[in-house]
Amino acid sequence: MDVDIWAWVGGTQRELHEAGNTGLAMALGDVPAQALEGRFAQLDVVAPAIAQHAETLEKPWLEFFARYWHLLGRVGDRAIGAAALDDAVALADFAERDDVSDCPAAPGAVEVLAMAQANTDGPGYAETRLAALGAALDGVGPDSLAFSGLATQYVAALIDAGQAAEAVAYAEAAVERLRGEGREASWELGAASARALLAAGRPDDALTALDASTGFKPDDPVAKGRRESLLRSQVLATLGRLEEAVDALPDLDVVGDHAREWVEWARTSACSPRAARSPTPGSSAASCASGSPTSRAWAATAPGSSSR
Repeated sequence: MDVDIWAWVGGTQRELHEAGNTGLAMALGDVPAQALEGRFAQLDVVAPAIAQHAETLEKPWLEFFARYWHLLGRVGDRAIGAAALDDAVALADFAERDDVSDCPAAPGAVEVLAMAQANTDGPGYAETRLAALGAALDGVGPDSLAFSGLATQYVAALIDAGQAAEAVAYAEAAVERLRGEGREASWELGAASARALLAAGRPDDALTALDASTGFKPDDPVAKGRRESLLRSQVLATLGRLEEAVDALPDLDVVGDHAREWVEWARTSACSPRAARSPTPGSSAASCASGSPTSRAWAATAPGSSSR
């Protein structure tokens, strides 16, 4: 989201408070935290209620804000796919309305739609995602805080499309464009660059990129620690440094409530020191880097999995 939207949030809260809608004003400020902190029981009640009030009050930006954060809470940490697609399409359509399209947060609708599509079938939706994200990026410069999120999703779509080299080049160019504006890439964009390098068969460079991005400010500060550890573990496993990969892997109780992290956790936890000593074809060591069908099937049974 663009920084201007936060100034708007503060102004809207004051307006609502002055109009006697103090409860709504307080709830508005808490919705992003509910999405990022995993307070989904609250989010699933509060965000739709705000959106409904906003529609009644004829405040389309407020309605968009509530719907965006609710959807991000579903397709982000919870990694919901097909069950969220209709809502994601509806939000993207809503964002194109004349009274919403000039909202600084409107490009976020394309981002969360791409996330829902990636959760559903990453390779299958890759070209669709690239087209929509490319169009959105044509209208958003690196001076906007929406840029990093859109660019991150574009890199992910390139990887899913089997264009790893293009993903590496795009991620590097995006980081340079941000630097040209005196801004730093988000940690998520840095991590996407590392994933692209890993997909391109350059795990040493992926580890270097991950180390370089560790100090970048994350869009999701709550999830950054566990996601960085998982990605580091995956890169180390690909390099054959299995003891280190296992040491870097977060405990199951850290990722157990986060569907998005289950696939990588299952993939890397299949690598064991015992497997490292005898990496026969089909063993956990042979499949840990790429993700075996067994690991993906196991991950799909995780609590909160988007396959449900």
